[in-house]
Amino acid sequence: MNSIECQRAWVSDNTLEALAGVFKIETFQMLMPPETRAVLSLNATEALRELAAAKKAYDNTFAEIYSRIS
Repeated sequence: MNSIECQRAWVSDNTLEALAGVFKIETFQMLMPPETRAVLSLNATEALRELAAAKKAYDNTFAEIYSRIS
């Protein structure tokens, strides 16, 4: 693990998947910086819901701003 953390060695896809399973996270999260991984605790469905809510809020805000300048 130390060699991996210090970027002296790398692991196979299978090993990466196994490690992610041990840590109970998605495999892609193993490749993310720790500070990003810490806040990423949503599963795919929850993440899509959050993304949809953020997009809706953005769309509503954009529409409001656009209506004020039109």
